[in-house]
Amino acid sequence: MLQDLRYALRALMRRPLVTSVAVLSLALGIGVNTAMFSGFDRLLLQRLPVPSPNEIVLVTSPGPHPGSRSTSNSGRVDGIFSYPLFRDLERLENIGIRVAAHRDIGANIAYRGQTSKARGSLVSGQYFPVLGVTPTLGRLFGPADDRVPGGHSIVVLSFDYWNARFGADPRILNESLVVNGELMTIVGVAPRGFVGTTLVDRPDLYMPLAMAQQAFGSPTWSGMTSRLNHWLYVFGRLEPGVSRERAEALSNVPFAALIRDVEYPAVRTELREAERQPFQDRTLTFEDGSSLRSRDRDVIWGVLLLLQGVTMFVLCIACANVANLLLARITDGATEMAVRLSLGASPMRVTRLLLVEVLLLGLMGSVGALLIGRLTLNGVRTLLPPEDRGMLTFAIDGTVLTFTLAVGLGTTLPFGLFPTFHGVRSAVARGLAGHATRVSGSPAANRFRASMATTQVALATALLSVTGLFIVSLVNVSRIELGIERQGLITFGLAPIQNGYTSDRSRALFARLEDELRALPGVTSVTATTVPILTGDGSSNRLTVEGFDAEPEADRSASYGRTSTEYFRTLGVPLIAGRDFTEADTIGAPAVAIVN
Repeated sequence: MLQDLRYALRALMRRPLVTSVAVLSLALGIGVNTAMFSGFDRLLLQRLPVPSPNEIVLVTSPGPHPGSRSTSNSGRVDGIFSYPLFRDLERLENIGIRVAAHRDIGANIAYRGQTSKARGSLVSGQYFPVLGVTPTLGRLFGPADDRVPGGHSIVVLSFDYWNARFGADPRILNESLVVNGELMTIVGVAPRGFVGTTLVDRPDLYMPLAMAQQAFGSPTWSGMTSRLNHWLYVFGRLEPGVSRERAEALSNVPFAALIRDVEYPAVRTELREAERQPFQDRTLTFEDGSSLRSRDRDVIWGVLLLLQGVTMFVLCIACANVANLLLARITDGATEMAVRLSLGASPMRVTRLLLVEVLLLGLMGSVGALLIGRLTLNGVRTLLPPEDRGMLTFAIDGTVLTFTLAVGLGTTLPFGLFPTFHGVRSAVARGLAGHATRVSGSPAANRFRASMATTQVALATALLSVTGLFIVSLVNVSRIELGIERQGLITFGLAPIQNGYTSDRSRALFARLEDELRALPGVTSVTATTVPILTGDGSSNRLTVEGFDAEPEADRSASYGRTSTEYFRTLGVPLIAGRDFTEADTIGAPAVAIVN
């Protein structure tokens, strides 16, 4: 085999142009597939970097969620719970599962006179124990750090944030920093590679769930006490030897009592007759939680499958090109093969010699594909917002390397079989008198060459058609009427309440800011809103309209946002009836609203 490898390497080196074209074709075809698979693996297939990730389950409860509902990229409405209901679940025993909760938050950080924005996560005391992770530095939270509301001013940093913001300084332990206006003490650093349990919202720091009131910064927020405020995501780890189905059965017995005897009395005034029974029929459902959680997981799955299919077209075009090059290469060596056969070499021996050359070509293409894959994925990452680029990182780990080699060798070998067998068979049949032109001019070789050329043209045409459709769709998306006037519109965000401002101070700040911005040359109007435009963020609540009796099946939830004056004028949105908000619509005045 070593002799065959040396021969194959010399044969490829004797034809540098043909070898370079073949390797480059394979590298491009395999490389784009490697890039897509790497993204697929990172976003959807990669397991949580925790012990026994197959024991992790997502806890959901399909059915009515009366009251306000606040979701994020972490999951759907079915997966959110109120704080009191989660604490009820946390206290359940002998149900085959330990549960924990989390919720992503925005964080304003102040440390030694320098301020910055960061992503935070409120986590329950069982969060780190359930996941089974260990700290890089210091300690992580435990149940004792999540008992007294507002009484645990401690924080754990993520490894990447500790490295980027604090230079991986081990002396950071027991240092103080201000998070959303609250003085917190750093007690530990999470392990390297641990990015939480959600795909998009990857925390820079973790705070105890008991500090939620301080983290959100609003003294009037009812999320810690109200069973009508659903905002927490829950997951758990199955006890050893307990299946997911068994844990569901054990958990739903006490959960049925909670829904009927504890939860229902608190929310029944919000429920219509048609909703009461579905609410009391709610059960806990455990879903696979071994990979990162995402609200849009199904959408991401579909998009990546489509892109992987497109890149397979590129690979097939490359393989067809390489097959033709191999046929030409073997045709050139027909006389040499005939000589080897005449000197006593068996057809199997010559076949093996040529196949080793083909496999070496595939191996070289796979090595180049790793570079192409990295460049491709880095190009895709530049199209993402800076805060989301961490989701797509190219790493040559065992999974990616195995995939690249499998695709490289698995595609090169089948496309090299016909040129190899055809060349050997022709050499055997024609003997030493055979000539290369006669081999290349055989009907089988001509049909193969024609089929490969036809395949390349067909696949290239299909690929160009798909690309054209993508471009047309992109142009159409860019021309969609958004309902707002974008020309001259500038937006930015402020969160003074996350820096310790009271509600009165925040209102005064915004009023002053709007007045000063209006006074700037060229500014025609200024407004503010709690819901950023074109982001998908928002909150919803249930409402009733006086004099209107909704059907039993009607959805009474409505998305809402709070705005200041001139909101519709600033966005160029005409009102078809009524009036805009004015300075008179303030606290203490009759409550007013504008509906879409």
